[in-house]
Amino acid sequence: MPGQFREFTVRRGRIQGFRPTAEQIQDVWQLAQKGFDSTATDTKISYDPGNSKSIEDDDLANFVREVKKDRDLLTNLHLKSSQANPRRIVEISIGPDSWTTYEVQAEDSTWALGRFEELTAALLEARPFLAAIRAKAPEWQPYSYLQQEKNRPRTGKRLSVRWREGPSWQPRTWLPFQSAAKHRLEFTLTLLITYARMVLFALPLVLAILGSEILIFNIWGIAYLTERKQPIWNPETLARYAWLGVACGILNWAIGRWLHLQLQARVFLTKRKIEVNLPLIVGIISAIAAIVQIFVSL
Repeated sequence: MPGQFREFTVRRGRIQGFRPTAEQIQDVWQLAQKGFDSTATDTKISYDPGNSKSIEDDDLANFVREVKKDRDLLTNLHLKSSQANPRRIVEISIGPDSWTTYEVQAEDSTWALGRFEELTAALLEARPFLAAIRAKAPEWQPYSYLQQEKNRPRTGKRLSVRWREGPSWQPRTWLPFQSAAKHRLEFTLTLLITYARMVLFALPLVLAILGSEILIFNIWGIAYLTERKQPIWNPETLARYAWLGVACGILNWAIGRWLHLQLQARVFLTKRKIEVNLPLIVGIISAIAAIVQIFVSL
């Protein structure tokens, strides 16, 4: 009936560390547009470089070809497709920070919910395994918040953005184009890096406790109490403990900063690169220097 109010199903979510290649973002966008009438679809691809005019196009493949001439990666990309009948809208915003936000609206609730879950799985699958070490679980906005947001123009109330984690969302065992062996290797590396950071965090604490015990025993130990004489304690041992603790602490901090960099959402127009930042370089050099100092003092 003309003028009849149409109710929409809206789902909005976000994930951290989505860093696709040009091919992967095109595959995700092709999935997002499944079910749209190609002749009645309004598509807008836009990139805001921040210091100049935004770049826009209505075809992602053509957009990538043009932008690829001047840039290697994008950090603020927005994609949106919509059609009027039946009403369907899909939006994906990548960056500029670590989050990629995506939203699905439709009159058909089954289509909206199904497409939202498919997009969640596709975004997780395209996320590098290094990003998953530090990334939070995918988050979604509850239905009550979306309803309040929809009614906000009438109420005039200002809403604070609320997100909830969705722990049930997990990527499939491995990507369709990956072998099981590669998946097992990535999973093993993820565990090794995670456990290594735990050891690097705990070891300085253990060394500090051991060093304190040695120092206290030598100053206020039995020899001092019985002979009233402070024994000569070995400062080299404490120095090794201190240098090893410093090396572990610096290396753990550097790895943490590097993994944080891997969370930044961006689209790699060329081959995906493992980025290295200054804290990682400084941390590795400092840790190596501390370890060398340990061997020098032996």
